[in-house]
Amino acid sequence: MKNQIKSLFLVILFAGISNAVWGQASTEGREFWVALNMTTGTGGTDHSPFICITTQYQGGSYTITNPADASFAPITGLIPPTGYIKITASTTPGPGQIDLNKWYPVGMTAQTVSNQIKNTGLKITTTVDCSVFAGNRLPQSFDAANILPITALQMDYLTQDYPGYDHEDKGGGYPVTTILATENNTHVTIIPSSNVLNSTGTSIINKTLNAGQVLYLTGDNRATLSGTSVTSDKKIAVFTGVNNTDVPGPVSARDHLYEQNMPTDYWGTHFVVTRSMKKDANRIRVTASNNGTEIIVDGMSLATINAGDTYEFELCEEVMRTEEGYTKAVGERRGTEFYLDGEAHYLETTCPCAVYSYDVSENYYVKKNGTSERDPNSAGDPAMVWISPLEQQLSKVTFGVMNTDQTPTHYVNIITPTEGAASLAVREIKMNGGQVVYGNNLVQPTDVKPVPANPNYSYARIKLMDNAESVYTITSDIGFIAHVYGSGNKESYAYSCGSAAVQQGVIMDGETFTDGYRSEKKFCIGTEFTFDAKVGTDEITRVDWDFGDGTTQYNGNPITTHTYHTPGWYDVTAKLYGHQACSEESEQYLGSVTYTFRVWRHDTVLVQPTKKCLTLEEQADTIREKGQAYLDYLIANPQKTILNPDAPCEEDRQLSVVTYGLETEREDKAEGRDSVWVYDRWYYPDKNPRLPDDGIIKWVEEKANEYICNIYVTCQAKIITCLDIDIPDNPSSQHICLGDQSMQISYIKKKGDIDGDAIFTINELPSFSQTITIPEYNIPGTIDLPLGEIKKPGYYTGKIVVNDLNCPDQVNEFPLNIMVFYPSDIFMYKFHNVLTVYNPGFGGNTGYEFTAYQWYRNGVAVPGATEPTYYLGQGNMFNEGDEVWVELTDKNGMTLKSCPQTITNVDDYLPEDSNKAPRKVLQDQRIRILRDGRVYDMYGQKVK
Repeated sequence: MKNQIKSLFLVILFAGISNAVWGQASTEGREFWVALNMTTGTGGTDHSPFICITTQYQGGSYTITNPADASFAPITGLIPPTGYIKITASTTPGPGQIDLNKWYPVGMTAQTVSNQIKNTGLKITTTVDCSVFAGNRLPQSFDAANILPITALQMDYLTQDYPGYDHEDKGGGYPVTTILATENNTHVTIIPSSNVLNSTGTSIINKTLNAGQVLYLTGDNRATLSGTSVTSDKKIAVFTGVNNTDVPGPVSARDHLYEQNMPTDYWGTHFVVTRSMKKDANRIRVTASNNGTEIIVDGMSLATINAGDTYEFELCEEVMRTEEGYTKAVGERRGTEFYLDGEAHYLETTCPCAVYSYDVSENYYVKKNGTSERDPNSAGDPAMVWISPLEQQLSKVTFGVMNTDQTPTHYVNIITPTEGAASLAVREIKMNGGQVVYGNNLVQPTDVKPVPANPNYSYARIKLMDNAESVYTITSDIGFIAHVYGSGNKESYAYSCGSAAVQQGVIMDGETFTDGYRSEKKFCIGTEFTFDAKVGTDEITRVDWDFGDGTTQYNGNPITTHTYHTPGWYDVTAKLYGHQACSEESEQYLGSVTYTFRVWRHDTVLVQPTKKCLTLEEQADTIREKGQAYLDYLIANPQKTILNPDAPCEEDRQLSVVTYGLETEREDKAEGRDSVWVYDRWYYPDKNPRLPDDGIIKWVEEKANEYICNIYVTCQAKIITCLDIDIPDNPSSQHICLGDQSMQISYIKKKGDIDGDAIFTINELPSFSQTITIPEYNIPGTIDLPLGEIKKPGYYTGKIVVNDLNCPDQVNEFPLNIMVFYPSDIFMYKFHNVLTVYNPGFGGNTGYEFTAYQWYRNGVAVPGATEPTYYLGQGNMFNEGDEVWVELTDKNGMTLKSCPQTITNVDDYLPEDSNKAPRKVLQDQRIRILRDGRVYDMYGQKVK
């Protein structure tokens, strides 16, 4: 049982602090790995790929390295205040550019590089949470991918791509798969779904890669590698696409496709697919992970496919467009027999699947008379994008658009639960003086429409800024999925805006946490939280909950509630039981999810100066008088107590202590100004969730006075934190032996500072008072309590008093119960079968007189063994390793155990050896032990 520490709850107010939206493996992060697919340009060979990094956090920087190539010089830089940076690549790189030769097998084709390993993988690290996108571009050939952070990468992939096709045969159409290792000695196994060039056809391929190495795989011309299995023993990144294709072939125009594949852990069973703006149609391809997977669209069953198979259908503006004189081109049925008109459709699968959308070629619709006139509603070439399942919804994400000279127009398609549609927002992000500024919401109420086949979900297709490399944020109170795309002259791109990237996890307070993640969000004390373990595609039937505060729920519901009443860090563990999706197995253990978060009370205040400028010329005497008056006041009143009604946690809206301060600065300019600043209002830091170790926030401000005189002042505010420490009571089984010099007890210090060392006293020793040191750990630790002053066995009480450095009125007292056992040598072990307590004054017995005895062997009381001597009898001996002790009652009625002895040296005499085995005999009216012809008393003393 823990002691409840009563203390003054001081309030911390961090208004405006920006926290990470997701505590789990989302597609924002700080470490990314990227490789390029093989491509074929249709308008030239000037390969000019690039990397885009976007963020809403100020002060970030990036580093790009190539771990597999020692000659690669790291590329570093700052992320501009706009939150957007594009890093380009060239075969003749300038400052800050990537050497294309170290990122792409220049001079090789998809056919020649197949089944080869190259040192062309890049690692990107950032100092703030970012989204990273890669653009793979040649003249008239462009596509892009959202790059997953290391936290979202996994080891099990099943690929999807589009069949290659080149209607003019200018390089062929080859499906490509690119595999990038993130660690050395990564073993990769590939089971191809069709022939791989430069290999043994469809045989299993085994490769070992080091960090940064890339394995390129290429299929046959006009074939597909969809359904290829890629597994590894360490995290890898997998990219798929086609070096060149028409969608659908043989309809011009052609383009390459490039996308990062999602691990199978993130596949889902519920989707909403939408048609792209300024496109005649989208091809939707569904790849299954299990046999017998049924594909259902708008309630209609379209097909049943097996693991690794892919089914394709089309979304088009109108099934027939005869009123405008346009029709689908020859070859329109390539890959599909099913067409749906309209803008959005609801897709279900009975087992987890991967869904990708493909923009069709711009000449898919042509004049019925066969002319090459293009449909005015169509623009751009094919592009490929992952469609996140509805199980992987985000509540916030930041992304940027990839503007090029050929692709200036950009859009985003968003799916959200209808109940939260009113909260959906898309805003451009800008920076103003270090502050994040959000633009107007680009989503208008008329833009959000219900999905016809499932009105529980709504969709919006939003046009973004033209000709601008802008940063946007999407937010929703309920959740969303989204992808961005752009169409231009002879090129297009598309990529996912992000995904929750959740496999198994627990939703708590609206956030999803996967195994091993540590949340930086502040959870308020005393709040009832809802825990939901129904995350991912597995069917969870029951959960063993451990809430980390000593509370458990075994065989609990997958959805439950819990309230924390003590601040601190907690590890929640959910052991999951149920069955995997699509399996017919009975309930089984599916693994556990453990994550860490902090419940806290707000108990610090930051203060900001209000500047008041007085000039020497006009008010020299006044400023001196006021300045001295302010200074005198602050010396006499260094603190002021105020009420903070704005504390986030209702229970913490108590009195708070604010430290005032004063600084007078002299401006060394010709005008000669003096100024006085008085700290008298709250300071709301925009982004500073991590406080300095000394608890003092410092910042520099600049302001021009009425004489245009620049004044610089260094401001600081002390963080006031009350001590929060727990020392649990010792359980009744804990003891020490007489003669031990110390005893260890555990403690947890969650926050605050100790005013000097703690004092330990023992009530039964009035003169005993010992100063002890409690280490400044923020994790469970131990304290050595000095007990050398205790000279007799018995029951003792004591206490530890810990003073609070910042809150002197708070006193932390922890009572302790201490049992001091008799020493183990209070009794003697002899002859391999005799235990006996010493008589008073003999051996280890320093004058104790006992009235009752009970012997124990290996933790069990021995029936009938209630005499000073415990004798096993002739021919019986103790076993090696037996643990024995005796419980003693003294003449004053105190009952206390002895410390144990462990039996050793029992193999000198065998029980069956009657000549050597000790025997008990009666001699001169006394019990003696006869051994080897010699006579001994019960204490082992030889008797003459």
